[in-house]
Amino acid sequence: MKNKTNDLNLTRFLPKVGDIVIVKYFLNIKGKFFSYFKIQVFLGRCISVKKKGLCCSFCLQNFIGKNSIEFSFVLNSPLIKSIHILPRLRKYKQFKYRSKLYYLRRKKFSK
Repeated sequence: MKNKTNDLNLTRFLPKVGDIVIVKYFLNIKGKFFSYFKIQVFLGRCISVKKKGLCCSFCLQNFIGKNSIEFSFVLNSPLIKSIHILPRLRKYKQFKYRSKLYYLRRKKFSK
């Protein structure tokens, strides 16, 4: 019996840890008498990737001012419109590329 994850091969669309990724996704806006979808764009650095069969997910982090914002996306979600991975700049090695970049959460800002 074949494994279903090998047939779908979703992991080729997953970003690598440390990549800068642009994700366009649908956001459901509900009003009192109406409901519609709006396309949101999120740009961030991939800090973790989880490969568990069909539930492949990745977490993106972005800094706006002094605040850190994180979003987790499931790869095969119908709400994701597109995923665009920007190429890495190898000459600028700001971060050590590990399997998870959770140490970026504790980044200190000078006052």
